[in-house]
Amino acid sequence: MFKAEFEKNGVESQRIIFKRSLQPIDLTSLNKNTKYLFIPLSSSERELEKCADALIDFRKGSKADVAMLGYPEWVVFNNAMLSKLHSLNTVIYSRFYFNENGDKEKEIANKFEEFYKTPMKKSPPIQAVLGYDCGYYVIKALRGGNGDLFDGRFRYEGMQNVFDFTKSTTTIGAENQALYMIYYRPKGNVDCVIF
Repeated sequence: MFKAEFEKNGVESQRIIFKRSLQPIDLTSLNKNTKYLFIPLSSSERELEKCADALIDFRKGSKADVAMLGYPEWVVFNNAMLSKLHSLNTVIYSRFYFNENGDKEKEIANKFEEFYKTPMKKSPPIQAVLGYDCGYYVIKALRGGNGDLFDGRFRYEGMQNVFDFTKSTTTIGAENQALYMIYYRPKGNVDCVIF
């Protein structure tokens, strides 16, 4: 899938094949003084677990600039797997991101729990927050867009979703142009950029 695009743009790529789990010996052909972007072929946590430790060791034992392109499903990882995302300098593309440590986000979570007597369910995306964002967008867009939800004049950056619709030229309806790029930095911080 990526190989043809890389070749078209003059980017060298290499496929690393391994059995059961990636081992340091599987990485011996790699130059330890260059840049690498690892792209797993599966979004499953199990597949990531099979290769993460060897890639982390490679990163620590070389001068290579190592990063990993992750999948939207990974935004819910926590504890040990989250630590591995940071160690691998992972970037994840997603339509949603909820910063549970943010002040506004904590306030919404507390109000939800106070009202419903149960915490919000942590799932990608968090349904309660999706409802909040959608409701806010619909009310503002209808009010400001003369009844047209997708007139393109209203961009909404919500608690976990960004809505920036443009009318489709090929189908009926609209397309959300917004996308999060979530960077899990090696020192433990997370940067989130909205496009």
